[in-house]
Amino acid sequence: MGLSELKHAGYTLEDWSHKRWAYEAAGVPEYLLVDPDERLGVLLDLESERYQEAARIEWSGLVALLGGQITIKLD
Repeated sequence: MGLSELKHAGYTLEDWSHKRWAYEAAGVPEYLLVDPDERLGVLLDLESERYQEAARIEWSGLVALLGGQITIKLD
C-alpha cells in the first residue's frame, strides 16, 4: 500500500518531517507528497527502512505507484 498526501495552507516542514518519520516507521513502501503551490510532486520509496527520493514529478507529469499498478497525473 502506498500513500499520497496533498500539501495545504498551513502545512509546515515540521508536519512533513513528522509524518515522513511515522510512515517510515510503519513501513509504508511509497509516499507521494504533492505541493500544488510549487506545482511539484515528490515520490519517496522505502529502502532499508528509510525513504529515498525516487522521483520529482512536475505538473502535468505522470507518476506510477505500486510498481505501476496505479498512475496519477498531477494537474
